Amino acid sequence: MFKTTKITNNTSLFRFGNPLKTGAVLTEPTGFSETEKLNKFSVTASDKKIILTCTLSKNDKIFGLGENLGGLNKRGRIYKMFAIDDPNQSPERENLYCSHPFLMVQGKTTFGVFIDFGGEIIFDVGFTTSDILSITVYSHNFDFYLFDTPDLKTIIKEYLNLTGASYIPPKWAFGYQQSRWSYKNKEEVREIATKFRKMKIPCDSIYLDIDYMDNYKVFSVNEERFPEFKKFVLEMKSLGFKLVPIIDPGVKIEENYEIYDEGITGNHFCKTKNGENFVAAVWPGLTHFPDFLNEKTRNWWGQNYRKLTELGIEGFWNDMNEPAIFYSKEKRDEAVQLMKAECSKSNEEADLFKVKGTLNMLQNNRDDFENIIHTADGEEVCHNDVHNLFGFNMTRAFADEFETSDKRFLIFSRSSYAGAHRFSGMWTGDNSSCWEH
Repeated sequence: MFKTTKITNNTSLFRFGNPLKTGAVLTEPTGFSETEKLNKFSVTASDKKIILTCTLSKNDKIFGLGENLGGLNKRGRIYKMFAIDDPNQSPERENLYCSHPFLMVQGKTTFGVFIDFGGEIIFDVGFTTSDILSITVYSHNFDFYLFDTPDLKTIIKEYLNLTGASYIPPKWAFGYQQSRWSYKNKEEVREIATKFRKMKIPCDSIYLDIDYMDNYKVFSVNEERFPEFKKFVLEMKSLGFKLVPIIDPGVKIEENYEIYDEGITGNHFCKTKNGENFVAAVWPGLTHFPDFLNEKTRNWWGQNYRKLTELGIEGFWNDMNEPAIFYSKEKRDEAVQLMKAECSKSNEEADLFKVKGTLNMLQNNRDDFENIIHTADGEEVCHNDVHNLFGFNMTRAFADEFETSDKRFLIFSRSSYAGAHRFSGMWTGDNSSCWEH
């Protein structure tokens, strides 16, 4: 059913099918042999998924599975590895912005597991059945790493041997950083900076949300709100503040907008199943999404950060890269047709709840993810199978471009995948002033 190879005395890889290289693991293992047994786990296969189960002892604790809700011990809940943009986070949520399918079981039998797969994975950690750990992988093509040692530190060490050493940000980024949604012009930024210094509150950076851009167009600066931006960056540095602008992946569809024109000319945008550029709305309106799984596109995207570093910027926060979709052109057209049909009916016949339900389904619709096509290693790949790699590769584009730079930059991302710690940090996403958050 699958192949296996030893990575170290403690770590084994079980390879199912022919998995895509996600970029999480640094080296390609060799020396595989056929096997029908997976230590500690039983394996059940169906047409579209594989389920792996093992028995837990009463006092076993489960750690890992970032980024997710719940306590440090993950036992007793269901966790979904499928990155999602949802600011209305509630305690019962099963998934958030990031996907790190790595866990450790500590107890009667201690071991670790890392599943290297960029699509959806469900971890039922003793929720349905209290003594069963059930892992559902929605593919027949993935790598399953088993860390078989009773020492948690050894498990973590071997996981990091596979996925790499951690990125370290510049020294200034360890200080307090001021961020909110949003400072709309440089006067607001200057005011908050002056007040920090007047009140003698230590602060090393101020974050710029989407209002610094020209009509929310990525890699642009609004000359009315932030005139003479390079001089303003230097002014803030003289007060001891670094400015950290946000970067979104959605590229506004607008002719004579440099990033859009280059994306079209270079064939850098994700396609639909019928071969057209995928169209979805986010902050700028209708946009295309860069195909970050394509190395050529990552090289192009990474170079564009220099438009801001040349103005003195030394840090970035990547956003909206699960990817977030407000609505796609196809789903919007469907919703409009439904509304027209229902609104043409009498009050007694119109099903407005149906209309409301349709509108609620526009955002981050799984049908849209099924319709997006990437080019990875020269082959077409459905987005659903690599969904969790989008933010990872967006941030990787920056890291690759500035890998040999003498300057250390701050870079972190809202969405990420295992291995992203090599080149960035992560931020927690949108939150509110409530106790759960």
